[in-house]
Amino acid sequence: MSIDTPSEAVAALARRLELGRFERRVLRRPGLPGLVFCCVLLIVTANFFNGPYNALTLTGMTLALLSVATWVYVWFRRTRGGLYVFAGGFVDAAGRRLVGVPWADVMSISTEETLYAVNSLPAGTTLHYTLKLRRPPHPETVDWTLNTTYADVDQLAGLISRRAGVPITTVSPPGR
Repeated sequence: MSIDTPSEAVAALARRLELGRFERRVLRRPGLPGLVFCCVLLIVTANFFNGPYNALTLTGMTLALLSVATWVYVWFRRTRGGLYVFAGGFVDAAGRRLVGVPWADVMSISTEETLYAVNSLPAGTTLHYTLKLRRPPHPETVDWTLNTTYADVDQLAGLISRRAGVPITTVSPPGR
C-alpha cells in the first residue's frame, strides 16, 4: 500500500458515504507553534543541567521531556493522515479522527487572512478557510476550518469550492 492510498478506515467511511473513487491525498504539515514550544522547553531543560540538582529541577526536566515526547507523538500521528479527496467528497484523517463530507453538504466557504507583526514589523500571515457544513439528519450546520496545516491550502479550498459549487467569500478583518 502506497502512502498516498487511503487506509482501510478511510476507504470504509468513503464507501459508507458513497464518495466514489479516490483521487488524491493532501498532506498535513506539523504546526510551527508546537515546534517552537518544544524548542523552548528543551533549552530551558538544558539550562537546568548547569544548576543544582534537586527534586524541583528533576521534576521540571521530566515534565519538559514528557511534553516534547507527547508533541512528537502527536506530530507523527497527524502527519500520517491528511485530507483524502474522492469524486463525491472528502475524508479528513487526523490520528483516529475521521470526518467525511460529501460535496453536497458544503454550504459556504469563507476565507480570512491574519497578519502578524512584531514591533510593527510584518512577521507573517496565516490564511484559513471556514467551511459551513450541513450535518444530516440534524438541521443545523457546523463550521470546519482548513488552515495552513494543510499543504497547498489555497488549491485545496479552490478544489472544494469548484466541486461543491460554492463560491469563496472573503471576510475582511476589522480595521481594513
